[in-house]
Amino acid sequence: MAMDFLETVLTGMKEQEVREFRYFLNRHPQGSGSDSGLLRRDLVLIDLIRKTGENDKDTDFALQIYGNKDRNAYHQLRNRLRKNLEEFLFFENSRKGNEYEIRKFIEIARYLFQKNAWQHAMQALEKAEKLAIEDQNYSELSALYNLLILYSARMPWISLQELMDKRKKNQEKLDKKFHYLYIISEIRGMLESEEKLKSHIDIDYAITRIMQQHQIQDEDPEHAILWLEIAGLVSEVLLQKNLLDILEQYLILKHREFGEKPVYSSAGNGYRLRMLWQIIGLLFLKNRFEILDKYLFELKYESEKLKDIYPEMEDRLKCVEALAGIHTRQLARSRQSCDLIRDKDFPGLAAWKCWIQALLASENQQPQLIPDFLSEISLQKLSSSLDHLMLALAICELVQKHDLPLGNTWNKTSVSEHFKSLHQQEYGHTFLEWLQHDTLNPMPVAKLPEAGTLGFTARSFLSQIKPQIPA
Repeated sequence: MAMDFLETVLTGMKEQEVREFRYFLNRHPQGSGSDSGLLRRDLVLIDLIRKTGENDKDTDFALQIYGNKDRNAYHQLRNRLRKNLEEFLFFENSRKGNEYEIRKFIEIARYLFQKNAWQHAMQALEKAEKLAIEDQNYSELSALYNLLILYSARMPWISLQELMDKRKKNQEKLDKKFHYLYIISEIRGMLESEEKLKSHIDIDYAITRIMQQHQIQDEDPEHAILWLEIAGLVSEVLLQKNLLDILEQYLILKHREFGEKPVYSSAGNGYRLRMLWQIIGLLFLKNRFEILDKYLFELKYESEKLKDIYPEMEDRLKCVEALAGIHTRQLARSRQSCDLIRDKDFPGLAAWKCWIQALLASENQQPQLIPDFLSEISLQKLSSSLDHLMLALAICELVQKHDLPLGNTWNKTSVSEHFKSLHQQEYGHTFLEWLQHDTLNPMPVAKLPEAGTLGFTARSFLSQIKPQIPA
């Protein structure tokens, strides 16, 4: 039986989100029929749904909440809870990101215009316009210009013609953005067809045909970012389908193409950086260390361009070099790279450095040193990212391999509980698939530099450890 809205949303919420929803409910009345001074029934229902996650327990829930099988009162309670949950989701999600700030200033200006406070209204719109332009939020800019045009007749110092020109240019950008989204959606649909994924050449040919139909040229600087986004999309789909050989060929082909064409030199350094990380991750997983140094050198070059944005990238590279040295038995090189990791400057890398030191101790037949290194890594301090999951599993394997006295801290149960929220994320289905089959788990590719930076390398050290994630 498919889960209802309440079950779907409540069982997918993180603990912090549930706490915030409880605070939200406590600020709202329960509705008619509530028992003053008693435990709120809607909060009891939340706990029951979170505990069972099933939709066929209605009679039991009614009995537990009301002490009888009053299904009418129970369904009224569910309806009230649903409405409150919908309001909570709306308010919480509408307050996130720059879009909320932009919309906030536009609505403030709208109110001030109605009160004839022209100067203050214009100040609010100036803030909104600046944020919208920086965020390339053409939809909100359109709403802003429409509002200004509406009240421009009462502000003679504003040029209506200039406003109309700005609105026209913004509309062209908005149309272009939606056109790009349509192209990407069309390509994603094409990629979902298995017959189009026989080889990287088939994929490239099919995409080129679609782009030609939309009159998108690869030599046009205006379209450079779109081509890079599509390359990221192809990588994501190939990872999800575990087509690693085709993915490696595709990434190497595109990396060479983008490097040879000047049109991409000033567009999307972040995309090329991610592409290199993915190539390196695949080389780790396929034990292709004979060509790793070539791509590490190129990654250093690309990282240098973005060092102001990602200052820790150099140290992430040191982690990769150290781990490659362990794989290739170049332990002296590995130790040298490990010693250069600035874990004090970048605390997030401290756990990786400790794990690498423990691996080196294992390779040097010094298991007595491993507990000291691993004891410095706190599971609770690891964020619930896929990279950190791979690290935690690799630590579990090391503890199990040497039968270390850290089993209570680093075991499958503790790791599973800490990363329980992962399978509720956008890539959760691929995570669960990885647990069922000992194959590569796609990395989340939405952000940089988190996307696939170190998780691939940790995954290459795993063999049999698999946590049992609670349902």
